[in-house]
Amino acid sequence: MNPNNLNIVEVHTNGYTNKSNLTSVKEKLKLSTNKWLLNAQGNGISDEYPKCETVHELFYNFIEDTFKNKTKYEKDFKGGNIKNYILFKILFILFVFYIIKKYFIKFKNN
Repeated sequence: MNPNNLNIVEVHTNGYTNKSNLTSVKEKLKLSTNKWLLNAQGNGISDEYPKCETVHELFYNFIEDTFKNKTKYEKDFKGGNIKNYILFKILFILFVFYIIKKYFIKFKNN
């Protein structure tokens, strides 16, 4: 099936380095603003691929410039949603107290 018939743009940066020519990536990103779906993966984009700072900067700047309004499900780029972080800390502290209490009582009874 032809991706053009599905209004999909595919960007694959496998093998890209900081010295790679990014012209085709820029063109595909620009084209993707008129499509339904952008399938982007590869070096500098996906975590499972090697890092590539030039691709990473280009791609994530494009995403943040194109989609300025974040959804309530997106994390803040600088470290996450503060409410989730506080909840995580509280749950972690409760877990630690549970473990301490469980083992303290166990050692105390021995």
